[in-house]
Amino acid sequence: AAVTLPPLHFMHARIRQRQGLPYSKEVPQGMAANLRLMQTHEHRLLSRPDDENDLRLAYGAGMASKLVAELGNDALATKALRQALHAMADPQLLSSLLAAGLIPALNTSVQNEDEGLRSLAAQGLSHAARHPLGLREMVAHASVDVLVVEPATLADASEEVRRHGLGAVIELARRPEGCRALVGAGAAKVLVERISNEPIELQATALEALRLLMAQPAGLEDCIREDALPSLLLRLESPAAEVRKQAALALAAFTAHTPEKIQAGAAALPPLLSMLASGDCSVTARCAASAALMSLTTETGCKRAAAE
Repeated sequence: AAVTLPPLHFMHARIRQRQGLPYSKEVPQGMAANLRLMQTHEHRLLSRPDDENDLRLAYGAGMASKLVAELGNDALATKALRQALHAMADPQLLSSLLAAGLIPALNTSVQNEDEGLRSLAAQGLSHAARHPLGLREMVAHASVDVLVVEPATLADASEEVRRHGLGAVIELARRPEGCRALVGAGAAKVLVERISNEPIELQATALEALRLLMAQPAGLEDCIREDALPSLLLRLESPAAEVRKQAALALAAFTAHTPEKIQAGAAALPPLLSMLASGDCSVTARCAASAALMSLTTETGCKRAAAE
């Protein structure tokens, strides 16, 4: 079928409208009239000029490399990190960002002087660690050292930065390769210190990270060497239910061997039995207390003490 084009004067009117020129009825003078009209009327910009602090991105091909490059720009780093966190929700975009060098850029940003930037960078490391490829990149680029070795993210002055840093450690510790890297970097010593020094809001997170670290035999040995037991026993009587639950789970992992069962038994049994009998504790907290009691009572002395 033949295509019917609109009248020429209508097309000219539409073009002038898109150019921001005021409408005027067509006069039969052709190009000369149009040129005079454009010379005598101020046209409207279809796009505003770029501000030097605007985040200039190419959405689509090349976005990842440009976004990572903007992380090195002090004026745009915060905007770029927010955009990167949004993009990391898409596994395909996350893979592109990782290939473009996202992890080294985050390692640098998490040590920046700006607290907000450090917090966003630590959050980015936590998100990246959830992805297998991101975890491998973090291990390859020594993100573990950035998190736990001085100056460590886990010892940052900002509570928000430490919260995201602990989240990154937890995600790393969930996988064997990440857990081995944490053990090799001496994370056990740092986490035992954080449990004692953190406000109560972050103690449960630090306890969870320590428990996951003890899944590796070397991590358990490090925790025993760092004398983590007193910190665990103290948190069994914490006013926060989540802290008590995580302390009980960590104690169950800590007492995998007989010497630790004997060492912990007398002091650990009363608070654990209290948790188990309490109607105020959640089901998950009572399950955690049961797990710790099951671990302890495999030793004859602890079993006798629990029965008494």
